[in-house]
Formats: sequence, structure tokens, C-alpha cells
Amino acid sequence: IQVTAASTNTATIDTNGGAFGLIAGSETLPRAKVGGATIANFDGNATSASGLTVTSNSNNDSTVTVEVLSISVFGGAVTSAISRITTDASTDASVTGPANVGGGLVTITATSSDTAVATINGVSGAAISLGVTLPKAEAFGGTHAFAGEGANITAGTVNITASGTTSATATTHATSVAAIGGGLLQSTATAGGTVEAFIGRDASSASTATTTVNVGGGTITVSADADIDAIAATHGRGGGGLSISVMLPTADASGIVRAFVRDNVDIGAGTLNVNAGTAANKVEIDSTATSFVFGVALAGGAGAKA
Repeated sequence: IQVTAASTNTATIDTNGGAFGLIAGSETLPRAKVGGATIANFDGNATSASGLTVTSNSNNDSTVTVEVLSISVFGGAVTSAISRITTDASTDASVTGPANVGGGLVTITATSSDTAVATINGVSGAAISLGVTLPKAEAFGGTHAFAGEGANITAGTVNITASGTTSATATTHATSVAAIGGGLLQSTATAGGTVEAFIGRDASSASTATTTVNVGGGTITVSADADIDAIAATHGRGGGGLSISVMLPTADASGIVRAFVRDNVDIGAGTLNVNAGTAANKVEIDSTATSFVFGVALAGGAGAKA
């Protein structure tokens, strides 16, 4: 028995940018969002089979690129060019019904790749004041593989695997700014989400029903792995007078990576392996914020934040 879900979800905005003369207030720059779920679920009743495979695989990409942004005199706030993969972009593989495959193999696998990129190439201006927030990339998709609460699985081997690769990258390239007061060149990258493999109820609620996984003397493996990266960078050169937080890239990588067997779960196995990463292949969560400092005549403010 095979149950498969696969998707490629893409949102892309590529613009030549805009030119602003005299502004008081705010301008909204391009936004792209991916929020589609990919779900494979077996909720039937397999009374006899040689094996059961449930697979969910997604590739989610959100990209915003602005080539030129030119401002002569500005007072107010430019809202971010936002590239976002939301928590709704979930990748789930599960067995929630009874399945008897004798001595066969049950495999439950969820794999995701989430990439959010926001880039502004070329910011120029004569006089800019107050806060100007530019590219923002956010990736929060979740990846879940599980034998859910109430499932009753009989097999020779059970493998439950969740793997997620999440990346958020925000970059600003700026040239020829004469005078700045306030915050400019604020690129923000945030990567997170949940990658989990489990048996029984999810971690957010109390267990209310029994879940059974019986492989006799066989092996049950529950494993989760993730690579989560947030990268923010600002590049700039040329300026007359700068003050306050002029170049402030912010990168925040977090997330939850876990493998577990809940309470109210009956396990029959010779070996039970539960791993969130391994010694040879550890979970990686990295954030990098970089300012490539340009030459200025007068400056006061902050640099990079990670």
C-alpha cells in the first residue's frame, strides 16, 4: 500500500523597483507568500498487506527581488519587501488508522525544503529620515511524520522519519545615500518552524486514546533531522551624513526539532530507536548577520545583529 503527496509551491516577484520624489507617510514594497500544505495520510483499515508506505514531499520557494529603489527626499517609513513561507506550508505524513502488514515494512516519511529570499539591489537617496525597513525573509513551514493517536500498527519493522531544510535570506545592496537620519538598510531574516517525528498524540495536547505499534522482535525507528539557516546582509558604499542605526541586518534562526513517543502508547519491539539528529548528522540551526561597511563622511549608529 502506497500513499504519496508531493508538491512544488512557488511565489515569485521580480520588479525594477520604484522612484519616489517627496514622501511623507509610507510605501508598501512587493510581497510574496507561500502557504500551501502537503499532506499524505493513511486513515483506512489495512487488514492484510505486505507493506505500507506513506510519503509527503514538498518544495516551497518564495522570492522577492527589487532591482532599484530611488528616493530623493523621504519622511516616514517604507514597509518591507517581504518574502514569506508561513506555518500553513506544512508537510505531513501519517498513519492514523489500523494497519496490519504481517512481517512487512511500514515507512512514514515527511521531507520538506523551504526557501524564502528577499533582495533589494540598489538603494539611492538624497535625504532619508525616520525608519526605513527594507527586505524581510521569513520561513516557518513545519514538517511532521507520525503514527497518530489511535493508530494500531502490526508489522515487522516501522520507520518514521521527518526531515526539513529551511532557509531565509534577506539582502540589501545600497549606494549613493547623501544624508540619513533614522534606521536604514535593515535586512531581516527569520527561519524557524517545527520538524518532528513521533508516535501517539502530538506534543500540544493531552493523550486521550491508546496508540499501538507492534513489530514483535523487530525494530521501530523514530527520527527527526533539520537544517535551519537565517542569513541577513547589508552592502553599501558612499554617504555624506549618517546617524542612528544605518546598517542593521538581523538574522534569527530558531525552531523545534524533536522525536518522541507519547504517553498512552503501547510498544512491542525488540529495538526502539528515537533520535533528533545523530552524532554523525546533528541538527543544524545557524544565523548569520553581516554588514559590509561603506565609506561615509559622518556616521553614528549600529552595525550588525545576529
